[in-house]
Amino acid sequence: MFETTTQGAVSIISGDSPLKEDFLLEFMESFEDLLTIGQPMSVLDMSGISLIDSEGLEMLMDLQDKFYRRGGCLKLAAANPLCSDILRVTNVEERFEVFDRLIDAVGSFVK
Repeated sequence: MFETTTQGAVSIISGDSPLKEDFLLEFMESFEDLLTIGQPMSVLDMSGISLIDSEGLEMLMDLQDKFYRRGGCLKLAAANPLCSDILRVTNVEERFEVFDRLIDAVGSFVK
């Protein structure tokens, strides 16, 4: 399950489901409202996400493209070691700002 909270103007999406085929529809639904208003500034809190498969990686890249088209940005934070390795090995992390801590990712929007 994924949920959205806010800290100031930054939306934080967090969840405890893996980013794989069975959960991607639910994952995308958590971003629908964010992509319809203004300039979206969001952080995906990955601390509860145990795994990302190839479809999940594709979804992340598609989301980033949608954020850029609206003049916004999606950042990643607090990935576990396995997810960090997956992002690094697939070079997906090169398309995102990736932070070890959620608070640093949220704070990066004001710099």
